[in-house]
Amino acid sequence: MSETPREGTRSILLDIGVHILLAVIMGIVVAIAANYFVSFAEIAIQARNDFTGFSITIAGVDRSLVPIIGMLLAACLVILVRRIFGITKWSGPADSIFAAQQTKERLDVRLGIGSTLAALINASGGASVGQYGPLVHFGATVSEIIVRFSRIELDRDIFIACGVAAAISAGFNAPIAGILFAHEAILRRFSVGAIAPISVAAIVASAFNQRFFSADLSYAVPPVSNQLIELLPLLILSAIVCSIVAVIYMYAIRKTQSLGGNSKYTFNQLLFFSAVVCGTIGAFIPEALGLGLNEINQIINQEFSLAFLFALLAAKILLTALCLGLGFYGGVFGPALFVGAATG
Repeated sequence: MSETPREGTRSILLDIGVHILLAVIMGIVVAIAANYFVSFAEIAIQARNDFTGFSITIAGVDRSLVPIIGMLLAACLVILVRRIFGITKWSGPADSIFAAQQTKERLDVRLGIGSTLAALINASGGASVGQYGPLVHFGATVSEIIVRFSRIELDRDIFIACGVAAAISAGFNAPIAGILFAHEAILRRFSVGAIAPISVAAIVASAFNQRFFSADLSYAVPPVSNQLIELLPLLILSAIVCSIVAVIYMYAIRKTQSLGGNSKYTFNQLLFFSAVVCGTIGAFIPEALGLGLNEINQIINQEFSLAFLFALLAAKILLTALCLGLGFYGGVFGPALFVGAATG
């Protein structure tokens, strides 16, 4: 027997209600994860900076060995995570996009959770990595868990986009950006059936963030008194310089990844080499380590000298290339913001 119009309407409304409910749950879970990810990493970095032991005197200046110890400890924990979760290759946003664009290969939940945990360990240990990429992939992993263990039929691509939208919304306090990113980067289309759940996930993540966590903007940009026309020549020149620095930044990461992949050394050896080098540089320029959220605000507010900014820019590019190219997993976008701020 065919269902009556009333039964059909009831089925549609029930389906919409279930999708909205799951989108709400996803927004809350991802918002909590995003906030605790950043908070835990910042607490660990602050504890590292406040610790005054384990220092040596070089040229009459005390240099802390804590950055080296933190990086080595992070390397040990990363190796442990790889063994526990059976990870041979880190899983990131590219895997989220791939999972949403086809139906044959599903997103690997085990790799997603393990990669996110490794990113948290790396950021907490001081590795020069970002948080946005891992959070985006974690949002997609949460959506995959919901779809996989749900007893109702759900569109995987739409719910992966919901998780990504929630992550962007919670990470930047920008629900509209999360909605647009999910449609443009994950779905690669605008779908009438996807607008509602994606919007709900992004808005709930942002609202939950504002209600239960700090909703302050990540970067405090001071007001500019100059007229735009007065700054136009400098902005044009800055665009050219920033483009050159961006190319150098991307080339450094890809070249280091290529050298690491083609070397005769094992993953563990490359990881510990990166930890020692980055930790040593961090002992002299600790501002170049970690997520760099506070340092970006310091750069914006002109708290560093010009000479130190040059050193900080070079150190950040080098440390990010070493970390991402030789085994430490994390995002690329966060360090790119740091490099852009220092260049500006």
